[in-house]
Amino acid sequence: MASSQSNKRDFLFGSHFFPCESGSYFERTSRPIYAITYLLFFIVFYEIAVFFMSPDLLTRPLDEIPGLVVAFAWIHNFLTWLGLSSESAWMGAPMAFIIVLVAMQITSRSGYRVRFKDFLPMTLECLGWAIPLIVFGLLFGRIASPAQYSKIDVAQDTQKVVVLAAQEDADSVSQQESSHSLILEIVTGIGAGIYEELIFRLILIWLLLIFFKDLLGFSSSIAVLYAILISSFLFSLHHHFYFLDGHVVRSEKLVPIIFAFRMLAGAYLAVIFAFRGIGISAATHIYHNIIVALLNSYVFATHA
Repeated sequence: MASSQSNKRDFLFGSHFFPCESGSYFERTSRPIYAITYLLFFIVFYEIAVFFMSPDLLTRPLDEIPGLVVAFAWIHNFLTWLGLSSESAWMGAPMAFIIVLVAMQITSRSGYRVRFKDFLPMTLECLGWAIPLIVFGLLFGRIASPAQYSKIDVAQDTQKVVVLAAQEDADSVSQQESSHSLILEIVTGIGAGIYEELIFRLILIWLLLIFFKDLLGFSSSIAVLYAILISSFLFSLHHHFYFLDGHVVRSEKLVPIIFAFRMLAGAYLAVIFAFRGIGISAATHIYHNIIVALLNSYVFATHA
């Protein structure tokens, strides 16, 4: 009976939606406390990296800040709408992610002990989950760049690097441009892995489950299926159209095959989230973005 109640709590509060043996590696690492401790480095790194790339970010429009992802901007705008200053909202966005996970940990009533020796197999697991996404990208005729998760026009920022280095030789300019673009893609990819998982997997799927399961009375399996499909569609759509600062912005041109790839990627990450929790899905997203940035830079030479 206790195990059954625990599984119901997990389903409701998003630790993971399907039962696994209590105390096992899969149960432990799906806990919110594991997500907090494992992702903390990436959360702090992203905040610091964006600031160092744009020290004047508090005085710049959000869509001109290198490395800033749309999902982060949504959280920032929501916090300012609640009455926080822009400075507080910048710190509040990562705190919001942590607070949500702390609330999940408390309500799930799962254990608080973290075995740091689990972090290595977690990393290997996430890298293993990331490989099929990369294969999907190749099968769809392209490698999806992490920079596409950003609303920043990377081309404009790259042009600034070229102008500043105009007096140097061509090889040096090319190296600087490539290095700058790679760093930007990695930083943006980390931010996307954190905040897109928060918005499109954790929050959106949770709300959709409440709607389909609790309000409409659908079975758990059907509710999860609908939540995955809808969240994946919206995840893909937001790369082409998104709402920011009171108006709809069109970013990338909508190409059906790219839209389909992103929707499949969103569904894939949603399934990982459903079975393994937010920590594993977010880390998988992050590692995928980092690997793709490195492949684009050093193997496929897309920045050359």
